[in-house]
Amino acid sequence: MDVALVVGGTSFVGRHVGRLLAVRGVSYVATSRVAKQTFLQCDLRHPGELSAVVQAVRPRWIFACAGATSQSSALELHALHVAATEELLEAAALHAPDAVTVLLGSAAEYGAVTAELLPIGEDTPAHPQSDYGKSKLAQLHAAQRLARDRGLRVHVVRPFNLLGPGLPTHYFPASLCGRLRQAKQAGHQGPITVVNGQATRDWVDVRDAADAIVRLAVDALPEAGSVRLYNIATGIETPVLALAEHLCRLAGVFRAVDEGTNASRSGIDRSCGDASRLRAATGWQPRIPWQRSAEELWQSVWNSGD
Repeated sequence: MDVALVVGGTSFVGRHVGRLLAVRGVSYVATSRVAKQTFLQCDLRHPGELSAVVQAVRPRWIFACAGATSQSSALELHALHVAATEELLEAAALHAPDAVTVLLGSAAEYGAVTAELLPIGEDTPAHPQSDYGKSKLAQLHAAQRLARDRGLRVHVVRPFNLLGPGLPTHYFPASLCGRLRQAKQAGHQGPITVVNGQATRDWVDVRDAADAIVRLAVDALPEAGSVRLYNIATGIETPVLALAEHLCRLAGVFRAVDEGTNASRSGIDRSCGDASRLRAATGWQPRIPWQRSAEELWQSVWNSGD
């Protein structure tokens, strides 16, 4: 029986990929960095563990959903995005040579683009500005080399700004929800400052992203020996301040105030993606508007720990 392997099954994207595979009736095995019931333990920072998992499972589809965060050191970013990808693909070549692998890249690989290049297509030159974006671009280059040398079938996706319930707190929307929850519980109200509020982002619900990832693996067989790159984006450019205002309204007694730019800004003032390649390959369309994603994120944070 064909089996899928979800590397990083407890991650934000990995959890949703697993749920969608179950809905589609696809058997899967998922890994977790720490010991967890029903998960295979696998720490990508420990060479050999990932290879052993691939050898044991011999999957038909591989979803590489584990990785570092933008707050990680350059060393950890390389270990989890580049070295682990090389180990995964080498193991696939040995133990699952016909498997379809989907790797998670990032819109951060594009870096800042000029207005005339919006929405960003996959052929837009990548000029990442952050260590995170640079490590994801290095991951792509490693995948291209190994796919060519080993005849592997690989898709790489570049999700834009993910949103939805369960979003980790190192992302701005979840962090803001946490601030609002804390302030509301303390009986506070009024202005909530937001940095870089005029920057724009393309907010994509994580469930729509998981749908795109699964469709590509199961329904769009990639050619052996090459890597195909796909944006996961809505094509809708929304200011950060608009999202913050929506979350403040959901909290009920707050208003978002743009504090202007500061040294922590990403340097990316506008971001919006073109997913027409993905749509042509799979028929994918985003189903969940960012407003609903934000509402469900707020509810999940507000109800957490209660």
